[in-house]
Amino acid sequence: MKTEEKFDQKLLVEGNDDQHVIWSICVKNEVIKSFDVIDCGSDSQLLRQLTRRIRFNADQVKTIGIILDADTSLLKRWIEIKKEVKDLGYDLPDTPDAQGTIIESSSYYPRLGIWLMPDNLQSSGMLEDFAKVLIPEQDQLLAEVERVLSE
Repeated sequence: MKTEEKFDQKLLVEGNDDQHVIWSICVKNEVIKSFDVIDCGSDSQLLRQLTRRIRFNADQVKTIGIILDADTSLLKRWIEIKKEVKDLGYDLPDTPDAQGTIIESSSYYPRLGIWLMPDNLQSSGMLEDFAKVLIPEQDQLLAEVERVLSE
C-alpha cells in the first residue's frame, strides 16, 4: 500500500519493515510527524528514487534523508551513495560522519541526510542489527531474534 506524501521533508528507506521500524521509533520517542517515510522497495530502488526526487522534485522537497543498510561493507555502500549524488553537486566526505551525514545544498537541490545501518560507523550490517541493540539483554525473545538474524 502506497503511503500518501504530505510533507516537504522525505525519509527514504529500503523496505516496508524499515518503514514500520522508523514509524515505531518515532511513536515511542514522541517525534512530531513532519516528514514522510517512504518505502522504496529495495536498496537499489532507494538510490534511483533519491536521484529522481532530487532532480525532478527539488522545488517541492526541502530535505531528503536516506537510511540504507551497510550490509557487508559500510565503505562500499558509502562509495555507491557518493557516486549517485556527485553529478547533482553534492560533495560527500570520504567517510560518513559518525553522528549522521548532513549536506547542505548550496544550489537548487534540497538538503541531504544520510545514515547507514546499523550504526553509521565502521560496522557492516542492517536495520535488524540496529533494532537488536534496542532489545534489553534479559528479554526472553532475544534468543529468537538472534536466530532469525543469523538466518
